[in-house]
Amino acid sequence: MRLQKYVLVLVIGTISHTAFAYSMGTLKDLAKFPSLLKAMNYSYRSPVIFHDFRSTKHFLVAKLDDSNTPIPTDSNLSKSGDSSQTKPPNKEEETKIDQLIDQLGSPKYRKREEAFKSLIKIGLPAKSALLKLQKDSNLEIASRCKRLLPAILSKDLQIRIDALLSDKEWKNKHDIPGLDRYIKIVGNTPESRAMFIELLNTHRKLFEISELNPKDLTDTYAERATEMTQSVFNNRGGLKQPTENDFRALFFFGQNEECAKAIASIQLFGNLMYQPVFQNMFDNSTKGKISLKLFIPWMEFNMSSNEQANIIQPCMNLIQNRKIKEASPILEKVVKNNKQNQFVRAQAISALSQLEGKSSIPVLESLYSEKTVIQSVNFGKMSTVQINDVALAAVIHLNGKNVKDFGFEFAQGNNTAQYYTLGFENDEKRNAAFKKWKTYKDGGMKEIPKDPAPKKDSNPKKDQAPKKDSNPKKDPAPKSDSNPKKDSPPKKKMEGAPSPKLVPLKK
Repeated sequence: MRLQKYVLVLVIGTISHTAFAYSMGTLKDLAKFPSLLKAMNYSYRSPVIFHDFRSTKHFLVAKLDDSNTPIPTDSNLSKSGDSSQTKPPNKEEETKIDQLIDQLGSPKYRKREEAFKSLIKIGLPAKSALLKLQKDSNLEIASRCKRLLPAILSKDLQIRIDALLSDKEWKNKHDIPGLDRYIKIVGNTPESRAMFIELLNTHRKLFEISELNPKDLTDTYAERATEMTQSVFNNRGGLKQPTENDFRALFFFGQNEECAKAIASIQLFGNLMYQPVFQNMFDNSTKGKISLKLFIPWMEFNMSSNEQANIIQPCMNLIQNRKIKEASPILEKVVKNNKQNQFVRAQAISALSQLEGKSSIPVLESLYSEKTVIQSVNFGKMSTVQINDVALAAVIHLNGKNVKDFGFEFAQGNNTAQYYTLGFENDEKRNAAFKKWKTYKDGGMKEIPKDPAPKKDSNPKKDQAPKKDSNPKKDPAPKSDSNPKKDSPPKKKMEGAPSPKLVPLKK
């Protein structure tokens, strides 16, 4: 096999880590074996040099810290305030850039290095071409483009940030990743501008990746969310506790389905949302209102799939506790979505009726035919709760009536928060409840008839009065003593009996 021609020898130096691959083939041949490249740590983190014994030429494949390759500096790139570098290149410059990029794949090391240095000097005008060729079939070109881009784009972004900072009111158009979307969500106010600059300063990496390679954003986003969770529930590495700004960054960059699914896979992230730093960031302050505007679209993406139950639960609690009416349109979508998690829909019905009051009745009435089972609960009798049951109970409650008067025998209190109590023992009782409400609503009954009270048991076992005894035993009167000792009348003297005589004692 041709693969056997390649023998890898790893040499770790004291100055830098260098991997050498000695081969009997060429770089072009080696490129056909991606698994081999991976084994050689072909990840653009350490120099990988291929030696061809037939031509005795050295080929530098991927090298980040090459002493012969200058690291981009301010002198190599455009300085702040110089907008000429941000303009697209003209035809002459495009031709030169294309030639230099082709030269990056030259078999001669010196030619590749010359092209590398020249592209660094050109700087930002080469950005577009480098972005396109990150995944070029020529591994040498692709690797060097990837090495050039971060430095060029980072400096490019800093130039644009400086221009943004100099424009105090953002009157001009600025090419900052996500800026237009941010303004659309929260508006252009002094407070919102300050918050965006704070996000740029603290989460620069997310901004750069979102522009450089949006497909990598999901992984970076999930890593950051995991770090935040571990810092609270499993902080063994001294991780920094999450701040309000960390949550705002997650809200802003997580407004897509990929990030929503990624964050749902983090089991304890939902618990993180119960922490005070999260719960208290939506107060009535200006920052709190801006945070809420970022949170609402983030929540909408997380509610779009039934995989997000661990995230939706704390969101629902927050909506109900804070009475966030801005979430009503999202709740309405959730309520109508029969593919959504049934528990989430039930809670959304309760939240929507609480926030919108009677104006939510038309939406709730549209669910009367929805027989999706939420759950079954044993209250001594088995009760099955359906979506239409919860909707009917919410409508009854909004009309100021008691749900128990319409057959909800298991309801605990006159509310819909405990939706698991709003079921029926069977369809017969369910249909009777719907019929009874329709009759009342149509004006067919002036008063709501109470459900018949249970029949009294002729032989009650509990709370019954004691039976009356036909021969009650009363406390017996004390018997008259034939020989009373006290208060007894004196005995009569017997007739004919001599009276006793007193005999004086002798001295």
